[in-house]
Amino acid sequence: EDSDGMIIGCGTQGSPGLSKGFVFRYNPGTNTVLWSRSITSNNPIMGGIVEKVPGGNYVICQSALLSSGEREAEVIEVNRNTGAINPGLSRRYEYLDSDVFTRIVAANGALYLTGWSTSRTGTQANARRQLLVCLNPGTLDPLWAQLGHRDTLTPVSFTGRDLVVDGSSLVMAYNGSPEASQSGSGADTIYLQKTDFNGNIQWVRSYNVLAGVLKLLPASDGYFIYGQQDGNQHVVIKTDKNGVPLWSRRLTDGTPDGTSAADFAPNLAVMLADSVYLAGHTPGASRDVMFWKMLSTAGPSQTDTCG
Repeated sequence: EDSDGMIIGCGTQGSPGLSKGFVFRYNPGTNTVLWSRSITSNNPIMGGIVEKVPGGNYVICQSALLSSGEREAEVIEVNRNTGAINPGLSRRYEYLDSDVFTRIVAANGALYLTGWSTSRTGTQANARRQLLVCLNPGTLDPLWAQLGHRDTLTPVSFTGRDLVVDGSSLVMAYNGSPEASQSGSGADTIYLQKTDFNGNIQWVRSYNVLAGVLKLLPASDGYFIYGQQDGNQHVVIKTDKNGVPLWSRRLTDGTPDGTSAADFAPNLAVMLADSVYLAGHTPGASRDVMFWKMLSTAGPSQTDTCG
């Protein structure tokens, strides 16, 4: 929702190798789509959209797929009133051989993004490093960037999934693997990292849960991490403001089908009033939509519902 109360959104159309992005602005009061635009590039996968400043234009992040098989992260400004691309503020970024942005937020007079980078050569070929990038909103030029919380020669992989602003801090949810090549199956350790607006790390937590991150939600007393494993298991972890786990809950439906959390954008949960609402897919050929409601204040209880 933007500063005018309009809903702004983005997504990806088409199939892998034949994709394009799209953005839209919607008035919920009149049930009217104000505008909708396709965003063409090299087979992009859309990451997210944000309002630069109240009343200002929007900025999207996406990742283009090149003929070499590499991905290049892109950030593009679109006009608030028409959705048209501003060609003077369209940037492509390369940190390692392949780069992906999965989330963008605006705070502290800057734009912050998370995602991952990977190198296709060298001793750490195919190892991923979660990205944390700060951009100047006026020029989209990088102000600083981080490649993970571990030394770059350490044989591990980290994939940035979601990023939220919490007061004067940034909190990132990502997946990690003790191996140099990330499986991408969702069977990877969940991590939470908190930094200040200059990227200085305040703490890093890992959780003994093997699942891909689907959403990170800030709450008044902590954070909710929503994840998925093997297509048939959805997990919620509640932490305090220091990332210390308070409780977790798992919903199992059907049998594993190998669905990867990486197939879904990290947007599948919202918090309204005293409840957390989560969405997902059930396993199997039917692919039914799943909705799960959980009380945010009471922890796991018999009042939680799913269906």
